[in-house]
Amino acid sequence: MQVENEKKGTVLHVLNTGSFSGAENVAITIIKAMNARGYRCIYVSFDGTIRSVLEAESIEFAPISRMSVGELRRVVREYQADMIHAHDFRATVIAALLNADIPVISHLHNNSPWLKKIGPYSLLFALAARRCENIWCVSASVRDEYVFKKAIDYKTRIIGNPICIEEIREKRVPTDNKYDVVFIGRLTEQKNPLRFLKIIKKAKERKTDISAVILGEGELHQECEKYIQKNGLSENVTLKGFVSEPYGILANGKILCSTSDWEGYGLMAVEAMTFGVPVICTRVGGLANVVTEQCGKFCKEDAEFVDAIIDLLDSVDERERLSKGAYHRAEALDNFDKYMGFLEKKYLYLTGRHVRENESIYDSPLVSVIMGAHNCEDSIAKSIDSILTQTYENWEFIICDDCSTDHTLEILQEYEKKDSRIKILHNERNIRLAGTLNKCLSYAKGKYVARMDGDDESLPERFEKQVAFLEANPQIDVVGCSRMIFDEHGDRGIRFSERMPRKDTLLKEVPFAHPTIMIRAEVMKKLGGYAMNRKTMRAEDLELWFRFFQNDYVGYNMQDVLYRYRETLFDLKKRTVKAAIGTAKIYLDGYKMLHFPVYKWIWAMKPIVASCLPVKIMKKYYVNNLKMQDNLEQ
Repeated sequence: MQVENEKKGTVLHVLNTGSFSGAENVAITIIKAMNARGYRCIYVSFDGTIRSVLEAESIEFAPISRMSVGELRRVVREYQADMIHAHDFRATVIAALLNADIPVISHLHNNSPWLKKIGPYSLLFALAARRCENIWCVSASVRDEYVFKKAIDYKTRIIGNPICIEEIREKRVPTDNKYDVVFIGRLTEQKNPLRFLKIIKKAKERKTDISAVILGEGELHQECEKYIQKNGLSENVTLKGFVSEPYGILANGKILCSTSDWEGYGLMAVEAMTFGVPVICTRVGGLANVVTEQCGKFCKEDAEFVDAIIDLLDSVDERERLSKGAYHRAEALDNFDKYMGFLEKKYLYLTGRHVRENESIYDSPLVSVIMGAHNCEDSIAKSIDSILTQTYENWEFIICDDCSTDHTLEILQEYEKKDSRIKILHNERNIRLAGTLNKCLSYAKGKYVARMDGDDESLPERFEKQVAFLEANPQIDVVGCSRMIFDEHGDRGIRFSERMPRKDTLLKEVPFAHPTIMIRAEVMKKLGGYAMNRKTMRAEDLELWFRFFQNDYVGYNMQDVLYRYRETLFDLKKRTVKAAIGTAKIYLDGYKMLHFPVYKWIWAMKPIVASCLPVKIMKKYYVNNLKMQDNLEQ
């Protein structure tokens, strides 16, 4: 399929630094990948050593003189930004204070000390987080160590770091420099380079020819220099400073040593393991999950570090064992395509307007239409006819009769004879809609699954437009549409659904009109179809959408009217308190599943309240939510 070369949106990646280290490396990796996917990503930070790195990668750079609301607002206006991706605490706070009508993502790369205690920083971040659409943490420790984590848990996601083993290995530049021990990181309190030097000093007492190298810059550079000179380590330790491409040196090292006091993820450890270099480190933050006993060692005291370093240097067999383990561990952490796929969906999710709704070039994949039918003899023929008259013809129609007591089954069997694309199933006992639809799904062979109800009608261009949309937007997992509401008296008006529903949409309404959807079959399979229990008696779709958003799938509602939905007074009269209680339980379970704050659980009572209201009031409510034809978006 041909895809037009268009920019999907402009995203500012904002960092409160001017140097290059782990978080900056991740930001650059994301920018390159998203640029390749059609976004325009701009790096926003102070000027400094980062400039040369960005120039080498051909990344747009918007330097700022200070991290302030005024400066960031200027950049937003200059580049007409659609979204801000903030990569640290200060960038998040400033972005939150903009009051601009653009979404903000807060991306936490580190579990800094301020996260762990009640104070001005942690309080300020909690307030800023309310403005953010999502909080992304590189490890569970970053989330779990935040003192106010419960306040933002519902919008927080653990995403790790993007790891492309092949790309890291390709960056290796041959070098003759070989070292026993390698240290990579900013020369800051967090990385604790002075402790590393103390460990090397003690190791020298047992192995006089030990060689080590420190790659990185920072405020502790002079102190490190003084320590090296004062303790006679000039022949043993090389202080190289900032190195834009450290992979050649890293690959030639025998051991990577990390003495970090805290670490969000531990990217340098993964990079070392990519080249089969064992890791000796502190058991802090993300390092505890990245490093295993098969590829490295955890140490607490300085003496433990010294012993581990000397043992590995003296034992070729042990070093080879850990080296093989490091290779395997790095391969297991490779997640680049999955990671960037997730980000692309979220970017689209948040910049919403960059969806192609009118793509004319598409393949002709098979669509599996599924329908559960029960006692709908008066309407089933029109429903089926609306599928037979679709402008898109590559479909199969799987209809399951759920023990109808009227002539529904006979009508279905007649249609089966007329068109080979129609397959009729029949339940021996009534299993309700969820079970019936699951039975239909077991026979489905299509790339896409479309829903249809036995008393509704699909307009002729529905499938053509929905297939074209999904083919043009591979990042979208399900697409619904607007529908014309009708009853025995004719058309009453149009009901729209939110264009880009998010999980928060579930607090106020069902995000997709179930009969109107077309969903990727692979997504439906991964979700395991519809849940079958008492709670889903009349809300099987609602429960599905909670799981849909829990798994970070993305949906869209076309504003075109492509469906006619029958809604009668009898439908309102069918409401029961029992069914409403089941629906309320689904909402409550779903809110817990999506980690919504407790105070928002009150919305779970909405179906019970509605079931207790007089039919006339509910009818008026539904009528007032309808729009007339002239309000339809073109």
